[in-house]
Amino acid sequence: KWPFGGAGGDVLCSIFEEIFYDSRHPYTWGLLSSMPDLDTKDNETLISIPGTPPDLLNPPKGDAFSRRSDYALEIDFRKEPPLYAISPTHFVKSWLLDARAPKVTPPSMVQKRLRTMPSNYEQPQRVERVAFNE
Repeated sequence: KWPFGGAGGDVLCSIFEEIFYDSRHPYTWGLLSSMPDLDTKDNETLISIPGTPPDLLNPPKGDAFSRRSDYALEIDFRKEPPLYAISPTHFVKSWLLDARAPKVTPPSMVQKRLRTMPSNYEQPQRVERVAFNE
C-alpha cells in the first residue's frame, strides 16, 4: 500500500493497480495524464498540472490541491475533504466522492486506463479513521 499526496497531505492510500487503473482523485488524474504510455500517439497532448505546490509554511485552507485542480468544488477551498474507502485497500480524500457532488468524467488519458477492480464497493464509503497494519 502506498500513502500518496506529498505537501498537501496524503490524499490516498492504495495498492499499485488501483492508483493506475482505478484512480479517483483529480490530482492523481493530472499526474497520470502527464505521463505518456505505450499507446500515446506522437500528436497527443499530455496534461500539465497548473500552479505550484502548496506553501508548507502557510498551508492553504481546505483541500491543498484545490488551487491546482480543474475539478475543485466550492467546498474544496473551505474544508479539507473526508476520507472515502473505494475498496478495502483503496482510500481517497476528495469531495468529489461525496454523494452530493456532481458526477465528473476523468480526462481521456485516465479513461483509457480505467478498469473495474474486483474488490470495489458499489459506492465509496466515508470513513472516520483507518489503521494500516502493514
